Amino acid sequence: MILKFKTDKKIIALGDKGQEIGYLDFGYSQDASNNRNIDIIYMHVKPEYRKMHIGSAMIKFLIDNKPDVVWISLWTGKEMERIKGNKFYIKNGFKKMCHHKDYYEKGIGTTLFARKINERI
Repeated sequence: MILKFKTDKKIIALGDKGQEIGYLDFGYSQDASNNRNIDIIYMHVKPEYRKMHIGSAMIKFLIDNKPDVVWISLWTGKEMERIKGNKFYIKNGFKKMCHHKDYYEKGIGTTLFARKINERI
């Protein structure tokens, strides 16, 4: 499969026929970092395209196209916590920073992951 990306305020993965097969929504941390830190807000790959490294490719594309970014972080969503998908982030160089137990509901929390990608500071 040929994977292409387009970006506006989010990264969109396009398949062979130009169809959208996944996206990664991100924003800059609202702090004094001057756009050096990125928060992944939401990432989704259509179920029929999972296990094809599309999520990893979107993260790599984000890193490659934001050379001044120092940190990328995210809090896992309810769906990711249910399917125990945290291994995905560890495989992509993120470290588990903390876990907030019972955040969404009893037994379903949220986990903070972060990855340093630039030694700028």
